[in-house]
Amino acid sequence: MRSHLTGIVLLLLPMIASCTVLKEKDPSIALQEIESSYSKPSFQRITEADVPKQLKQAVERAERLPGIADMVNPDYQFELDGDTYFLWISEESGAIQNTLDTHIVYTLQPEDAIEVHRLMAARD
Repeated sequence: MRSHLTGIVLLLLPMIASCTVLKEKDPSIALQEIESSYSKPSFQRITEADVPKQLKQAVERAERLPGIADMVNPDYQFELDGDTYFLWISEESGAIQNTLDTHIVYTLQPEDAIEVHRLMAARD
């Protein structure tokens, strides 16, 4: 019995060790414009210095809405600091949602929504 257990541990050890991933801090974000629910994801790397800062500020200042959210398809999907978010944006308002918690939505501050919309429109 002990030899079987040792054999299993020896077989699993390389698999467990290969699962370790080192993640470097990357100041850029990944952005995906969502065209339809059937389109394949195609992330664009954004490296402009002000875009990650503005998006990060908007995420930090967003206010949680009460209740459970039932949203339409988002305009964008982006990755920031290891988290993935959906983004709904218009000229005057915006909302974000963490992809791991799709029952909660956060609204962007009006000034953040205007700035994020301007930055997204400039990319199109």
